[in-house]
Amino acid sequence: MSSLVPFSGAIGRATAALASVTNENSVSLANLNFDFSIVKLEAPHEFSGIGSTISEKRKHNAEHGPLHKTARKLGALFHGLLPNTPQLFRAYGKRVSEISSSHSANPKATVRDGIFASQIGADSTSIWAAATSGDGAIGVHLLACMLARILTDAEATSVWEELVIKRKIQIEKECNESMYKSQFDAAILAAQQDITRSELATWDNSARSWLRTGDQVKVLQHKQLMLMLDTISMPINNDKELYASVTNAWISALTTMNNLVNGTPQKVQSGAILLGLSAWHLYPDISILSGSSNVILQRDPLIAPLGVLTISHEICDSDKKVTWSLPLAYMKYYGEPQNFCRTLGQDNTRISMDQFGFVVLGCVFATWKNYARTPQIGMGYMLDVVNAWRGLHLGSGDDNLSRSVNSTSSCVSTLFKAAEAFEVATQDEKDFALKLVRLGGQRNQFLCALTQHPPPVFGLSEFSTVFPMMKSEEERINCLRQIGEFLTLEADIYVIRYLVLRPNGAPMYEYATLTPLAKQTSKRTRDGSVKVSTSLGGQHVRWFPIVTSVCNAREHQPEQKNTFEARRIELEASGQICMPVHQYLYDDSPEEYDGFGIGSSGGNIPGREPKIDNSDHLKQSSASCELQYHSGDLTTAAIFRLEANPWRKSSRQGGRVPPSMSSSNPIGNYIIPDCFKVVMDPKNFRASALVQWLRGLCTGSSTTFVENDTSEVNIINIAARIRGDGYPTYTKALKAVASAADIYKLLPDATVSTLIVQSQTLDKALWIPQHDSRFLSLRLSRAEAFACIASFESGTCNISPASLGEVFAMSCGNSIFVAGPLLCDPFEVPTNTEIRRVIGNVGRPGISLLIAPPVPRVVTPPADNWLQINNRPFRGTIEDCFKDTSIHISFTAYELPLDSINNIQGRANVIDRPASLVETLVSVYDKEVWIADLNVLQSVQSSLLRRFECVIEYDGHSSVTVENWWELLQTPDKIPKVVNSHNNWLARLAFVSVCVQNGWATILLPSDDICWACCKKYISGSDDWTSRNAQTVLIT
Repeated sequence: MSSLVPFSGAIGRATAALASVTNENSVSLANLNFDFSIVKLEAPHEFSGIGSTISEKRKHNAEHGPLHKTARKLGALFHGLLPNTPQLFRAYGKRVSEISSSHSANPKATVRDGIFASQIGADSTSIWAAATSGDGAIGVHLLACMLARILTDAEATSVWEELVIKRKIQIEKECNESMYKSQFDAAILAAQQDITRSELATWDNSARSWLRTGDQVKVLQHKQLMLMLDTISMPINNDKELYASVTNAWISALTTMNNLVNGTPQKVQSGAILLGLSAWHLYPDISILSGSSNVILQRDPLIAPLGVLTISHEICDSDKKVTWSLPLAYMKYYGEPQNFCRTLGQDNTRISMDQFGFVVLGCVFATWKNYARTPQIGMGYMLDVVNAWRGLHLGSGDDNLSRSVNSTSSCVSTLFKAAEAFEVATQDEKDFALKLVRLGGQRNQFLCALTQHPPPVFGLSEFSTVFPMMKSEEERINCLRQIGEFLTLEADIYVIRYLVLRPNGAPMYEYATLTPLAKQTSKRTRDGSVKVSTSLGGQHVRWFPIVTSVCNAREHQPEQKNTFEARRIELEASGQICMPVHQYLYDDSPEEYDGFGIGSSGGNIPGREPKIDNSDHLKQSSASCELQYHSGDLTTAAIFRLEANPWRKSSRQGGRVPPSMSSSNPIGNYIIPDCFKVVMDPKNFRASALVQWLRGLCTGSSTTFVENDTSEVNIINIAARIRGDGYPTYTKALKAVASAADIYKLLPDATVSTLIVQSQTLDKALWIPQHDSRFLSLRLSRAEAFACIASFESGTCNISPASLGEVFAMSCGNSIFVAGPLLCDPFEVPTNTEIRRVIGNVGRPGISLLIAPPVPRVVTPPADNWLQINNRPFRGTIEDCFKDTSIHISFTAYELPLDSINNIQGRANVIDRPASLVETLVSVYDKEVWIADLNVLQSVQSSLLRRFECVIEYDGHSSVTVENWWELLQTPDKIPKVVNSHNNWLARLAFVSVCVQNGWATILLPSDDICWACCKKYISGSDDWTSRNAQTVLIT
């Protein structure tokens, strides 16, 4: 880059001008001031809502701190590029003031926010900094919102750095080429200012945080706009050079939106205005010309009535999106510019974790074939599974197992919850959900490779999975009869073979008709032909097998005769006909191939002579028929086709061989989708079997059902396995999603980035425990929980939990995620995954993971504080003597960037790390006096801390009361000290940390009822523990 030669002359001219400037010109010449941080303009009244709701800490930063300085410098640098858009700026000021007045999105700090009270609230810092820096800064803030909407934080920071560099070069070039160089004095002074990459990242971070706040408040309008954007295909612009592309898009969006606010109709010429709409939370009515005119009425009061945006049909209804392709030259320390293409729509937006369930459903539907030809069809079959589960899980007979499968942390819970939400959703909500399902279908490798998925509908599309879970053979037979009716299978060609148990427990097969058969009568017509009577029809036939080993029937064993007679009586009592049938075995095959013999050979069996329909097939089968498998579960119940003349000689071996198993259009083990609802009728299933099957799916292991009903146990043990080793990769991914949903259940209004499904796959996610889990849900550590949140928050960050063992909070966007122990009384013991969200941030770019220093400091009591030490004997009176105790956070200079393993376009050597460990001081103060820095997580988990609870009156044991910090911190002695911090959870937290850090035996008492006698007994019984420590402290 060439040197900026004219700058020295410009500075001299500016200095002279400043010396003689009058008051009325002070505002216009404010941009010439060298120290931009000392000039603060009065914000326009349209932005007054921001000024009245912004926190004091952020307001100071916006008016006098680093962010104000950044706003002033950027505003001055780019002021010469901006069109005159005062109406847009006024409308935007009113809109951000409206958003900031929302209590839910911009809450005030309360005592429950604890150490993060000063960080609570919406981050409107960049807005107020812009409003107090001039119209140029407001325009630059709007650009920051545009970039934050479509780019990641690292990408946006890279764009900002290039814009600043290129703008400075442009100013120098224009000045050199001008005849009147003095007119560039202000621009040259602005270009003289140093704007660091860190300042640009912080500027982007504040705008990015504000976007999330605005989206939360204007959720309905934002969702409707996102739905519309998914139907549009066009680029932001076609400029190949980054500076031109960004500045042209920015100017175009500003100009078009200003016209809309004024009430001048506009037509979409590029995607720039659409990006501006999504980033600035201004919503004009939109007319879409696609076949017929379709107007989306937003009725935004800040847009004049005639301010309608028209979108032509040429850019509608396309599979593509609103895209922006940019060559980023400042992403890496070294290398050629990298081309990045980002889209504006559902695949680059933020949604709730509940809505993310629809994305997961889309991934699941990827292998459902005909069960999910469209998202609507897939959702229908998913609801069939949910309805079957609804009808069964309460009566499973194993309530604990049922509740565990139905809990929010089981792998199917996220999918079930999404399907149930879809069932009761409004039409607009369904449209939005279906777009998310399609997004998951497009990114179907997110869970795992498709080869690791089970068969469609979690394996429930296979007879071999479903039939063993049914109550008995009668439910299986009924299902097959309904399927046969749907497929219009001919009753005289197809029969059902089903498995039953003999009285001695041995399995055997029986046979049944698909539809009732008509009996053959003995009447004949005048020409001698047989006349079939239909009046005797309508009865189903069951055939009882008589097993023989040759083609000719042998003398039947007496036990077979007796068994047939008992079975005949049982079946005929239900209105069915029972007949004998010979089941032949091939002598030269270890397998059983059915020969189906019906006719006079059954005459030796007591009972009626079989007389059935005289079709050609059954006429031939009076000697013998072969059964060829058509559909169903070969083990429990299946439909077979009757084939006549099955016996064939083998010319080579001279023996008998079974015919081919092929048949016309067999279905096999696959349940066709049209019959799925019939099969999944809840009345068909044994509740405990379905629950156990779901447990097998949830644990990723094979499943064998065990029933108390011995008549079924052998059948169930024969079949009903998901797969030999289950689907561990698939189920582990679903369990990971369920675990994430369980964490987010405690994070109200938190959102996740849809970028996660295109930038990561769960089988490579570092936050998921690698050990083989056979539990229904994953058991995460606190470090894994923080890594999980970082992944879903950013969409691109994949951090190893090994680096996060000491993290107690994480700041990202408009959220601070805090470990449970820091936001509750230390007597409570939150779980590792109990992380809470507070609205706000710590004002640092990217993901800031807060850690305590290794050895926190504690104040040394001054020698002259002896007047404050009373050491009064404790009399059993509890009170709060520490109302002036407070805890605050601040940062040291130590920051450690973390590597994030991802595979986005080979991002190695990037400048901006997505996450950093930030050393944070959690400092306790007594009024303005610093007392100590705390390591809360380490303290509440220390063996030096014991929690004690009982309810008895105080009995006067020897101890002294602590009513101020100096009484606690004086030289330790063996007399127990009782800290009076009753019902002050923040002070109790501070005392626990200080006492543990000093190595003292610390007994934490409940806030309500205290048993002093038991305390005395407990201390006496813990002599070994207390004697090892210099001081024993009881905290009330």
